[in-house]
Amino acid sequence: MSVPARALLLAVLALLLLPGASLAAPLLEEPDAVELAQDLADATAEQQVCYGWEVTVDDQSGEGASGVEAGSSAGPGVPLDRASCPKYAVLQGGVSYTSESSESEDSAEIAIDSNLARPPTVAQIESLGYSADDLLGDIDDQAVIDMTGALPLLVAEAGEAPYIPFEESTEPVPASDQPNAGPGSDWLRNYWWLPLLGLAAVGGVGYLVVKGVMSRGAGSSSGPRASSGPPPSPQPQRPPDPQQGASA
Repeated sequence: MSVPARALLLAVLALLLLPGASLAAPLLEEPDAVELAQDLADATAEQQVCYGWEVTVDDQSGEGASGVEAGSSAGPGVPLDRASCPKYAVLQGGVSYTSESSESEDSAEIAIDSNLARPPTVAQIESLGYSADDLLGDIDDQAVIDMTGALPLLVAEAGEAPYIPFEESTEPVPASDQPNAGPGSDWLRNYWWLPLLGLAAVGGVGYLVVKGVMSRGAGSSSGPRASSGPPPSPQPQRPPDPQQGASA
């Protein structure tokens, strides 16, 4: 990790540890924060692992507020109490907005704080198509939602917790009702695309194997095929008729 990145993360941790740290202008709208916290609560109930997000904003431009935005499986705006969780994984982010007169550019970093033996990593988050730079763009809110929401799947992939099962609804749906979000797990409904990434990878490998087997079979059947049976027996010849010879 570079020196500026390390310094930024240290600043993030310092702000998080300060008692009564001010809250930044929210990256997530309240409904989004509520939904994300509920998804994390559902994952915690299934996996017995606590989840959360903590993003520290250092705004030197004067256009926004500096502080910490946090939420967890305990609720939106509620930082995760690590002491009460035997297992946890928290997405941490640091965003620094510089002033217009500064020669430095805006910067961002992400990290994952966890006490798991095989915790999720930043490299795994990046493999899903996200990076710290997304916290500086127009999709900063969606980036926080998706990166945090991916933690339960990454924890399950590492074998630290079971996968979240799909919950079928047992209540009949009236014919007059129109489907909205649909029955089943909220987490799977919101992050359905994460399991598809794994299925796509498995399907690609299977396709290559089948194609290789078919190519090998086609090559072996291209030449003439020798008969595996015994050669045909010669037909016996009939002796000449003596009466025909006498009449001649």
